[in-house]
Amino acid sequence: MRLSIMRLLVVGVAIASAPAAAQQSSSPPTQSDELASTYRAWQQARDTEEKIGFGEHALALEPRVVTWPLDIPRKPFTAEVSAGLGALYAGRSRGAFADNLEKAIGHLQTALTVWTRETDAQNWAMAHNNLGIAYWQRIRGERADNQETALANFEWSVPPELTN
Repeated sequence: MRLSIMRLLVVGVAIASAPAAAQQSSSPPTQSDELASTYRAWQQARDTEEKIGFGEHALALEPRVVTWPLDIPRKPFTAEVSAGLGALYAGRSRGAFADNLEKAIGHLQTALTVWTRETDAQNWAMAHNNLGIAYWQRIRGERADNQETALANFEWSVPPELTN
């Protein structure tokens, strides 16, 4: 009889504590979790507007994330998403064309703070090429300055072995 009462007490305590354990395991997602899911959505998105939304959201979350949740390190993540957004904005048909180009330029310049010819020559060249396209089409600023900047970026995008 005593053993049965003990079992009932143990079962009662387990049942009473189950909601608390369930509450702990279903806690709201952290910013790390949100960044990880947003980055996955960014990688899988095919629609330009949807991809821009995920990319902008991921970049906004990045500085607030304390525990890094991704396999890709923080700086290459920033460069990848920034360069992708730069390319998307440069070719975007929705919104004001001049604004899109300014956003493209800003994102591509951010990517180029991470990528160098020595560390990631292919992505560095691609970012310079896309930056050249954005400057060539740029509406704001002096036309001659924009064209000079575009040409410089196009030249930087060519591998050194092809320039001789």
